[in-house]
Amino acid sequence: MGKKGVLLHNRQAGNAAEDSLLEELQEVIRTEVDTLEVFTGETAEETLLFLRNDEHLMDKLWVLGGDGTVHLAVEGIRTRKSIPEVAVLPAGTCNDTARSLQLPLKPLEACKASIGKEPVLLDAGLCGDEAFINFAGLGLIADTSENIDPDLKEKTGRVSYFVSAWQTMKEAQPFSYSMEVDGEHYRGEAIMILAANGGFLGTSELPSETISMTDGKLDLFIVKMGGRSVFGEWLQQKLTSTSIEDAENVTWLQGSSIMLDTDPPKKLDLDGELREAGTVEISILKQRIPFITGW
Repeated sequence: MGKKGVLLHNRQAGNAAEDSLLEELQEVIRTEVDTLEVFTGETAEETLLFLRNDEHLMDKLWVLGGDGTVHLAVEGIRTRKSIPEVAVLPAGTCNDTARSLQLPLKPLEACKASIGKEPVLLDAGLCGDEAFINFAGLGLIADTSENIDPDLKEKTGRVSYFVSAWQTMKEAQPFSYSMEVDGEHYRGEAIMILAANGGFLGTSELPSETISMTDGKLDLFIVKMGGRSVFGEWLQQKLTSTSIEDAENVTWLQGSSIMLDTDPPKKLDLDGELREAGTVEISILKQRIPFITGW
């Protein structure tokens, strides 16, 4: 049996691909595979059903879309008997996963770069029963995602994220948290808690040299009320790993097993997808998903 590829295109992605782009992508992909199926998901549920079904054979999965589409793809394939290689073709608003993987940010260029490339087994986070590849967060980060104006997002793309972030930051209120990280207990107040697997968020690089998508650990950033300026510096890409380590209002941890409660309960943001959350349990699927990278 020859090599089979699937091109996943989500109609709900940030920038809808034109027919001409799809044709160009298929032409490139067919140089590597013997058969190619193009799947266009009308809904998230339909896409998950397709990806989880082992009868839909695939050796390599090209994902055309934004971070939400990549998130959906990871969740869909992680329980398959044979997990296909994943090649991200960025076509969304922020494309943070593609940035973390150091991929070209234009779909056709990323597609060409994926041909014949050996994959790297990457960690995925698992929050409850849902996987994430880039980050899980609550507080300011989730509020920013929730407050984005969809019309502004359609018109300005990633600028809408920064507008929402600045507005949300001004109104941020602290919450109490109780957290266990690899058996160690922590309590306090914060405006944001972020568990990062990838190195980019909102198109800005996270200020940590320890972030790795292959080490079996998540980097945790706990930002206190006084750390709003740190969040602003990060948005402006003025923050360095040295300044974040020295910041009094930011706590940095690493861990592979996290249990978190907040008061009041906060919404959870997984790769930009908002979820209702009570007690948050996060673990690591170490080196589970084979991704094409630019490393």
